[in-house]
Amino acid sequence: MKAQNAPYFSSRKTSHQFVTFSSCLFFALLFMTITRSPAMAECSFDSMALLGNGKVYVSKGNEYVRYSSAGATEMDEGYPQLITGGNWGDLPPAFRSGFDSMALLDNDKVYVTKGDQYIRYADAEATKIDEGYPQPITEGSWGDLPPAFSSGFDSMALLGNGKVYVTKGDQYVRYSGAGATEMDEGYPQLISGGNWGDLPPAFRSGFDSMALLGNGKVYVTKGDRYIRYADAEATKVDEGSPQPITGGNWGGEDFVQWVCATHD
Repeated sequence: MKAQNAPYFSSRKTSHQFVTFSSCLFFALLFMTITRSPAMAECSFDSMALLGNGKVYVSKGNEYVRYSSAGATEMDEGYPQLITGGNWGDLPPAFRSGFDSMALLDNDKVYVTKGDQYIRYADAEATKIDEGYPQPITEGSWGDLPPAFSSGFDSMALLGNGKVYVTKGDQYVRYSGAGATEMDEGYPQLISGGNWGDLPPAFRSGFDSMALLGNGKVYVTKGDRYIRYADAEATKVDEGSPQPITGGNWGGEDFVQWVCATHD
């Protein structure tokens, strides 16, 4: 018997199927890129603070959200809101696009930084800015700052030991006096070698935001992750940290859509 040639249509059909599949995959990826990329961003926080009204505020770009629960587990109704239309009083222009860091200090004043400037609020709820602000960080309340900190702060918080901590890059400084006017001796120190316990690698290069919340836990964010401390002084990281910011602690689908979007 003569050997039969393999059917020509078989290889042709396979080739056609591959081309069709490749084309569909290309256009699917292109569609995802066009429709999702402009609106997507890292799921991260810019700043976070517990204010005098017992509410937790988290900012990202020109918007913010608010929490009434002690551990910031459920976003309040009516949020997010624009920073310019919400809680924050008559903001200087540079601050309307967002905050770098914020904290309620032990003098019952709220401090907010943006770039190399800061504002101070007359009240613990951050509704009225004190006269004379904004001011340069280098000429204001913060004492003899190291050069790296003069361009702005990454995060700031008053912790349970009564000390104020300010971070910039992989360094931090500490204040003991009310209002953070005089930096403690021996600072700056490296975040990786200081107060912060056994930090996950990604957090050793710096923090995006930090705050002591109403449940007595300190929360620190970096990119799309956060860690929680077992104590109010941030010396021992809780087991199971880090976790994704989108993993459930901070809210449901509405929160995830907000925190993973761009806010110019």
